[in-house]
Amino acid sequence: MTQLEFMNALRTEEIRRILERHDNLFVGKDLLEIGSGTGAQLRELSRVCKSAIGIEIADSEYAADRLVEILEYDGSHIPFPDASFDLIFSSNVIEHIRNEKTIHSEMHRVLRPGGVCVHIVPTAAWRLFASIAHYPSLAKKIADKLLEFKRHTVTGNTGIDRTPVTLARWRAQLLYALVQRRHGEFGNWFTEHFLFRRSAWQKRFEANGWRVEAIDSMGLAHSGYCLLGERLSWRLRGWLADIIGSSEVLIVLRQR
Repeated sequence: MTQLEFMNALRTEEIRRILERHDNLFVGKDLLEIGSGTGAQLRELSRVCKSAIGIEIADSEYAADRLVEILEYDGSHIPFPDASFDLIFSSNVIEHIRNEKTIHSEMHRVLRPGGVCVHIVPTAAWRLFASIAHYPSLAKKIADKLLEFKRHTVTGNTGIDRTPVTLARWRAQLLYALVQRRHGEFGNWFTEHFLFRRSAWQKRFEANGWRVEAIDSMGLAHSGYCLLGERLSWRLRGWLADIIGSSEVLIVLRQR
């Protein structure tokens, strides 16, 4: 299973767990998904919602791997009239949006009276898992590169990347190896251990005009690096989440 295939499977499992506990929020509703990625979750939600539309930025890294039709937008202004949707959903997207005020204002605008927002966001536990997994992941990447080089050498395949390693590129790679990058758009990798706490998320949403109705653990543990991938079952990941904390929480919001 490739990393992309595992991520699609993980996102699908997220939806299965959400619908087990919160299907009343989705069934028969007109839904907008912000940041649909490959569309793995949009595909699942379209089976229970009255309508399901996904939007994604044009230069998304998943543009070539989309599983369903997804509309492209500028990342700031939602291309729909006022009061168009009963429900707005996102998964692991909110932390990547820099122009928060604009996108929250847009969500308020396109949401119908009595509508709800459902967001899956990373937790401080996820940030810790990712921090710990950074260096093993880096070692695995180096090992994979060496194996790839060896295969190309043995077979005489000239398809190997021969891009010159400039000083600037070498410095950037060394810096990434030594110092972890932040995941989201604010703070740094260290402060994200605090920015991703439940209480911090609640304050962040409340500051943008939302009332937090519920915060529910997703009950899954993962690092974001797919080191073990499908080798750990969903049941085992749930057991780990009970012990060391879930990597994500589901936050349900309503307009004030």
